[in-house]
Amino acid sequence: MEPLRRYELERRYDAVVLSEIHGMRKPEPEMYGLVRKQLGLRAEECVFVADTEHCLPSAADLGVATVQAVDPARTVTAPETLLGIPLTTGKGPDRAATI
Repeated sequence: MEPLRRYELERRYDAVVLSEIHGMRKPEPEMYGLVRKQLGLRAEECVFVADTEHCLPSAADLGVATVQAVDPARTVTAPETLLGIPLTTGKGPDRAATI
């Protein structure tokens, strides 16, 4: 992860999983499990957003809600609806994540 330190990913994000470091990639189910473990969340507390449809089923099979990012407005409102929290105001419970 040394070459990526300049981007301060660990400071900017609650969980960082990189394919070349962790040896897995989407849509492998282990990828979603590792992110959930790093965040300390249950599947039903997460929403996975992807622009490629083929990545969605493996997350859904684990109980993670999914949203295909096609329309920017829906990409924000769909996770808000699924999680029952606003994502654009900075308010909401501590335990919810979009992965």
